Amino acid sequence: MVGNTDEATENANPRLRSYRVSPDAEVLEIANLSDACSGNDNPERPRWARRSLAETADRKLYAEYDQTALTFNAAGHVVRIRLSKAC
Repeated sequence: MVGNTDEATENANPRLRSYRVSPDAEVLEIANLSDACSGNDNPERPRWARRSLAETADRKLYAEYDQTALTFNAAGHVVRIRLSKAC
């Protein structure tokens, strides 16, 4: 992700992980990937389109993206999901 300062973690463990998602979790899908990843010196800042949890599941958006960033609350529930692709 553009501007991400967290160290990327790749799930190399073959075991499937599951997380509890808060019912009011925010889902963000990158809306301008080609502009944010352009090869010019001043790429655009990423713009995010909000999606509902139902739309995310119905459209299987999670399968379209190779980068998923999860944000957790203090209780350990997922409160934000960002869907993007590598440049």
